[in-house]
Amino acid sequence: QLLESLTLNASRQIEGVALFELGRIFFTSDRGGATEEDSLGVGLWGVVEGGMQVRSGSLSVGDVFLRVKGIVERLLEACGMVEWSFRDASRRLFAPGMCAEVIYEGNAVGVLGVIRHDLAQKRRLTPAPAMAELKVSMISSFTVRGSSAVILMFSACWTSLTVRL
Repeated sequence: QLLESLTLNASRQIEGVALFELGRIFFTSDRGGATEEDSLGVGLWGVVEGGMQVRSGSLSVGDVFLRVKGIVERLLEACGMVEWSFRDASRRLFAPGMCAEVIYEGNAVGVLGVIRHDLAQKRRLTPAPAMAELKVSMISSFTVRGSSAVILMFSACWTSLTVRL
């Protein structure tokens, strides 16, 4: 959904987009049944206020990756998580070498990366956008279910992140 939102904004000639989204993701469990998980998604593309990105034409893929990685790091710090790390990962959506899992207490709590060049080009997103997805249950004692407090907490974090970066 975030990639669609980034594409829609770009098609309307908006020079830059920074989005976050809280919601449920449904997927097949190891046992074959359906399961759901609360998730926080972050998407960045183009010129974004607050010093997060510069003119889109001057960004390298590495720059875009570091921007989204910085946002994830600040968010984890804001949630009180201190001993986290990143490890190389591979996902179909992300460019080779531009994808990492977020690890906390030995568990994968999220993933981040830069969208593959062919997907970005197909959507006329240059440079390719960066995205991150974090498991809310692993990064916060709050739940998304019916709680405006979670949305306010992440909104406040997002506002402070965009000012600091």
